[in-house]
Amino acid sequence: MATHVCQVCGQNFPGQSDLLAHVETHARYQPHRCMLCGECFLDAPGVAAHVRRRHARNIPPNACTLCGKTCKDRRSLQKHAWVHLAERSFSCHKCGKRFHSRARLKR
Repeated sequence: MATHVCQVCGQNFPGQSDLLAHVETHARYQPHRCMLCGECFLDAPGVAAHVRRRHARNIPPNACTLCGKTCKDRRSLQKHAWVHLAERSFSCHKCGKRFHSRARLKR
């Protein structure tokens, strides 16, 4: 049985239609990249799952699975995670910057 190989990443597929569906993922803009190996994903949860699955031994405790930043404790890591959220609903009327919380806006 002939296999079809992706020329971008080398992954094999049983059918040409499977390969074509896969190649479209390379064509889409993928801003979510593993900071340890460079592999791209469609979303942040995909990167996080990949890091836990493939690089669990290489990441220190309280390290962000999206950018690699190491925080002092779990709470700091949770606060840091806000920087990766796309939605920022509090905007400053003076400078136009957007923030994740009203408290950060008031600073």
